Amino acid sequence: MQEQITVHFTWRLPDGSRARASFLADVIEYEMSKDRWLCQLCQLQTSLDTVPAPVAAYIRDLPGHWVFIPTEGKNGLTLPLKLETLLGKPRYFKPEDPRKPATTPQS
Repeated sequence: MQEQITVHFTWRLPDGSRARASFLADVIEYEMSKDRWLCQLCQLQTSLDTVPAPVAAYIRDLPGHWVFIPTEGKNGLTLPLKLETLLGKPRYFKPEDPRKPATTPQS
């Protein structure tokens, strides 16, 4: 059976407060050279009642996305991220398995 963990994230908001969210995630594989784990987010486990609606919408869209997390994150440490990671710049949360070769759109 595949290992499942809870991954905790926090994002700094423009007003200086933080949005926090935890996800149940499948652990896919370990990348030894970078000491990080490939995970696929499965289920949001946090109430977003206190998070601004636009930010909450991005967070609710994350289940199904793929993410590399450091070993500290796998071991329960909350990962502090910039708000830009929710907006896709940089692309921290990937919609597809990052191990697959990129496909180029056909014309």
